[in-house]
Amino acid sequence: MTVSCFVYYRILPGHIGEASRAAKQTVEQMWALTGVNGQLMTKINEPLLWMEVYNDISDLTTFLSAMHECVVQSNLSRWLQGEPQRHTEIFQTALFANEAPRCV
Repeated sequence: MTVSCFVYYRILPGHIGEASRAAKQTVEQMWALTGVNGQLMTKINEPLLWMEVYNDISDLTTFLSAMHECVVQSNLSRWLQGEPQRHTEIFQTALFANEAPRCV
């Protein structure tokens, strides 16, 4: 079974450029270390709220360890606000998702 990882955070006002470079570096390093391709997103009408999305993660422990290493190396936390700065949520495919829809 694979899982998906969603990481969201707020950028410090006035530092979108620096944060963008660090976030892109994080996503690229994650690909290099884990083979999991990440997607960097921003919330509509809220440009300081960002999200990294990673799908098809087969080894969550290794993945999360690599993520910590990549964030430290990119210095991304320097450009984030709030505590905790990065909020991580892990999801799996719903057990009932492969069932055919039932009409009542």
